[in-house]
Amino acid sequence: MLPLQFRRALASLAASALLATAPAAAHIRMLGTENLEMLAEGQYQLELGAVLRGDESFPLSGLTGDYLQLGNISFEKALGKDAFFFVRGTPYQRLSIDRRAAAPNTPNLTFTGNTTDAVGNFTFGTKLRFSRTSAESAGFGFQFAVEMPNTPNETGLGNDETNFFGTFIGEIMAGDTTLFANLGLGILGIPSALSSQSDKILWGVGFVSPISNDLELIGDVSGRSGSENPGTEDRGTAHLGVRSTAGDWQWDVGVLHGIEAADADWGLTAGLTHRWGR
Repeated sequence: MLPLQFRRALASLAASALLATAPAAAHIRMLGTENLEMLAEGQYQLELGAVLRGDESFPLSGLTGDYLQLGNISFEKALGKDAFFFVRGTPYQRLSIDRRAAAPNTPNLTFTGNTTDAVGNFTFGTKLRFSRTSAESAGFGFQFAVEMPNTPNETGLGNDETNFFGTFIGEIMAGDTTLFANLGLGILGIPSALSSQSDKILWGVGFVSPISNDLELIGDVSGRSGSENPGTEDRGTAHLGVRSTAGDWQWDVGVLHGIEAADADWGLTAGLTHRWGR
């Protein structure tokens, strides 16, 4: 039998190795606030998930109901140690309509019945890390993204506009907990006014806190604020959930609550993340 002190030292070393080798997701799938976790050079990451949002509103089309996003996907590729490229989108979305109201896009709706579905918009972007977060210093970075108009406005779920987003990212350590914040600008086309745009402030605060060696508590509040028009209304959502790591795989589950008038009263989210490469 090994001495007790030696066994404790081995256990501590094993736990430290597990924490050191567990992958940190380059993007926290559930959250709307970006952090500064990065992929290792030569690595790839794929995320798949689903979100159900209760009583979500689409003011441009005057539709409100339970909104399902299925197959939410994000693919990320490292561009060195401090940057990665990503593509994110929703292959399938569906709204079960509970209420209707007259709205600018109402005459253009082509579906019948109380459900409508479509492919979601896809976003292309790059995240850069200027400095790394440590116990002694804050980390900083920037993310730029372009959202494509893949969802037809005739479905009531899209607005046929191309949108641009630029966000500064700050991150600090508070003991074992990582805290991060976003502040940026979104330039959104106004679908109800030709050749017009709505400038929105992008904001968010979030955290990741370990519960055990392979389980973390994650949460955030994020949104956009500024001049409002149908289709560019203010949005904001709070998320709270857990994320577990097992080798190169992660899973997460959580709940959400909207904080603006058009946002969901409640929501559920779940997903899976896999990382591979060097």
